[in-house]
Amino acid sequence: GRNAAGSMSDDLGQLVRRRELLREEIQTLSRRFAESARLPGGPAFDSDRFIIVRAELEAINQRLRSEFPAYFSFIQPAALPIADTMRLLAPDEALVMLVPDGRQSHVFAVNHEGYKWVAATHTSPGLELQIQRLLWGLGAGVGVGPQTQIHWANEDGDRFPYHRGIAWQLYRELIEPVSTILQNRKHIFFVQGGELSSLPMSVLVTRAPAGDDADP
Repeated sequence: GRNAAGSMSDDLGQLVRRRELLREEIQTLSRRFAESARLPGGPAFDSDRFIIVRAELEAINQRLRSEFPAYFSFIQPAALPIADTMRLLAPDEALVMLVPDGRQSHVFAVNHEGYKWVAATHTSPGLELQIQRLLWGLGAGVGVGPQTQIHWANEDGDRFPYHRGIAWQLYRELIEPVSTILQNRKHIFFVQGGELSSLPMSVLVTRAPAGDDADP
């Protein structure tokens, strides 16, 4: 009855809390390992502790799968098959997912008829700095240092340009490769991860710019 349900809830709560603590400790130990390998005299990596924590975490995961099988289904729902995604989209809709991994961006586009996946490479100076430069020119706050902001301010002067060249380049790298999936779609849904999550797709331009970026 209620006592059994309450006991089960307490057990689940304790396991989940312990699991999160172990996951945090593994992340800390992993950072120390990376720092010890990169920096002479950096923090020592406790390999014995890492093995112990990993073993305890795996034991908790196995117990959760055995005693509370719905837990992982809740926190890690299964991916929706592509065929089901296609069926959910209306004829005038498309979905685009963009996931950067530090070296390139994985772009997946799907409509009710088909889908396309590409790995987009980025030209210098890199994806994050391109996005920051574009957004900074539009007046958005971006996480760059004062020296970079001074450099950009000197480049722009008092003209406040909209850097369409960057907007065009990002469109060509990210969206143009999957543009056939997006043709004739009135509603396009974007799911963006990493540094791309800060980029409004509406600021991109679909044609090569001409004229002065500072000319309204």
